[in-house]
Amino acid sequence: MNDTISPDAETGLRAGQVAQKRAQGRQNVLDDRTTKSTAQILKDNVCTLFNLFNLRIAAALALVGTWSNLLFLLVVALNTLIGIAQEIHASASRSCPCRRHGSSATARPRRSPPRTWSRRT
Repeated sequence: MNDTISPDAETGLRAGQVAQKRAQGRQNVLDDRTTKSTAQILKDNVCTLFNLFNLRIAAALALVGTWSNLLFLLVVALNTLIGIAQEIHASASRSCPCRRHGSSATARPRRSPPRTWSRRT
């Protein structure tokens, strides 16, 4: 099945070529599952090797009774919370970028009839 179509770079695919590719199932399909659930985001940010190492260090410090040295856990917790907040915000932005940020796709497919493109000088 090596029937590749080599379109002209200036004109792109013709309508017949597009129909042939679609009939063969050779088109780009957007996967709806592009974002993680909130529970998955929480799990991925809390259960990390970095947090495990820091909890082991905290346990060792607690065993020897140096309570003032445990303040570094505030930085670890803040780092985890910031990571969770950023990923949730990014996930919400990815679910509908056109409505949330006012942007839209600007790409145009090149198909027949061919257009004449002029470059600004």
